[in-house]
Amino acid sequence: MPTAKIIQMFSEGEIREKLLLQLALQCAPLLKGIKAANIILLSEENTRELFHILKGSGISVKVLCRRCEKLVLYLYRKEQLRTHLKSKDILEALRLFGYGSSDMEELLKELSVHTQDAYEHTGTCPHEIGLFLGYPIEDVLGFVEHKGANYLLSGYWKVYENAETAASVFRQFDQAKKAAVEEVFRGCTLREIICA
Repeated sequence: MPTAKIIQMFSEGEIREKLLLQLALQCAPLLKGIKAANIILLSEENTRELFHILKGSGISVKVLCRRCEKLVLYLYRKEQLRTHLKSKDILEALRLFGYGSSDMEELLKELSVHTQDAYEHTGTCPHEIGLFLGYPIEDVLGFVEHKGANYLLSGYWKVYENAETAASVFRQFDQAKKAAVEEVFRGCTLREIICA
């Protein structure tokens, strides 16, 4: 990726351009339909712009909590996430973290409460957010068990099992990011970047 061009856009670009670039860099797998969800931190001003540009895109936004002067936002594709959260294994893992519902909207409300609590006490997201982001269950549980150490591979998440599969997923995510950033530089709109 052209680092100088990225720096220039962040320093000189309009709010919308900067936001598109941030989304391309941080949420490309979601934008490209590879992943059901991502999280992003934005100012309130950028959050208002985000709601505006995502309107009608098929990507929903939930404010999880406020972190200093930023909002922690959960971006997701409803049907893809609903299918993911219906998995018996995911629901069982979420119960280990104190979640009691099997309804997606209720689970997201609980995630918001857990996220606010985690930021207040530890300054980080709750570990189970990985389950909401589509990370493998064994890696989310492995992270908790090993306290973030002794992983096999680190990339978009810390990997504790199936490193070869995770490496392949990381490459897909990298390709999505490269494509999305290139599209931003070509002047594409968010709707043009998003894959249905």
